[in-house]
Amino acid sequence: MKSLFFKAGDRRCIVTERELGAGARLRRLDVSNGLILMELQVEEGAGYPETVFENWDRMLLLPLVQQGRLNLDGGRGRVTLRKGEGGMVLTGPGRVRVAPVEGSAEIVLLLAADFFLARYRQERDDPLDRICRRLEKLKGMEAMPTQSLDALGDYLLERIRRASRRAKLSRLATEHRVVELLLHRLDLQEWDDPDLSLSPEELRVTDRARELLMRRFADPPTIPELARSCGSNDFFLKRAFKRRFGMTIREFITQRRLETANRLLREGGCSVGEAARQVGFRHQGYFARLFFRRYGIYPKNLQ
Repeated sequence: MKSLFFKAGDRRCIVTERELGAGARLRRLDVSNGLILMELQVEEGAGYPETVFENWDRMLLLPLVQQGRLNLDGGRGRVTLRKGEGGMVLTGPGRVRVAPVEGSAEIVLLLAADFFLARYRQERDDPLDRICRRLEKLKGMEAMPTQSLDALGDYLLERIRRASRRAKLSRLATEHRVVELLLHRLDLQEWDDPDLSLSPEELRVTDRARELLMRRFADPPTIPELARSCGSNDFFLKRAFKRRFGMTIREFITQRRLETANRLLREGGCSVGEAARQVGFRHQGYFARLFFRRYGIYPKNLQ
């Protein structure tokens, strides 16, 4: 079967554009063999017809929806993403259908083949290793939890877009930028290790704790209060939570606060101070430092 990949040049990236009807365009950037970036743009009222991509290899697909909505159908799995969401989808060999898009849309698809990802594996059980091991057995499509788009990801993507408009596009420099975006999105993903042996009680307690914290991250309960609500004790809850999610309860709360503040600031309509207060930060300066540490940009730069 002919591969979707292997169209890049030896030294230069290859850029191709397709008109998908009046007001709808698909721009494809072959960065290197095994790495592709696609941009789908649909103007208001134009509409985007159903498109079937053939000859997909085993790959990691990162859809980033900046405007509109995206529906993917891999035969054995479906994914729907809305404005402001980024996905992480693993696909086996075959075809993927992109459903018709109604209204305006601005969507980016980053495609990384399994053989390309394997070049960046460093050690067993790191994120790329887990992805490659899942891809080896995968048939159809497997979607991981969606994550909101973020400020640093927007910045990295804009750098790639600006570079791709140049007449001569260096493959090495562009690959570096795209891999940086890929690794950043991987870093935002939550990794619940399927090989980790957890008891039914640990799963029950951590599921309950996560559910409560997702609702009350702006004004969270103390750890003793949380443990009582989960029918557990402090020591058992803290140990099980760290094993399950790879972070402490405090780190989980901070991460949720920053993700929500990032979404509020990207959508506009509130100041940095208002966003900080809404998610539970009392001191704007402390909030700004944590925000920069996670996203690589200060919240004031989103205003």
